[in-house]
Amino acid sequence: MDAGRFEPVDPMGLLGWSVQLWTMRHGLVSLAIAGLLPLEHVPLHFADMSTRLFVGYGDSREAARRSVEQGMR
Repeated sequence: MDAGRFEPVDPMGLLGWSVQLWTMRHGLVSLAIAGLLPLEHVPLHFADMSTRLFVGYGDSREAARRSVEQGMR
């Protein structure tokens, strides 16, 4: 938010973002553990979902993609 990439939200909004990210990761890992999603697909889906979520928060698609790629390394 300080960098101007995300729309300003109150603390409850930030908590909501955290819950969404945690739920995405937890859901993907749960699918992999259950044998419903190949484990090697988890990072690909997490990167795609995170990028889309960040764009929804107000980030540009390119900036979100770069940040997710850097974070995945």
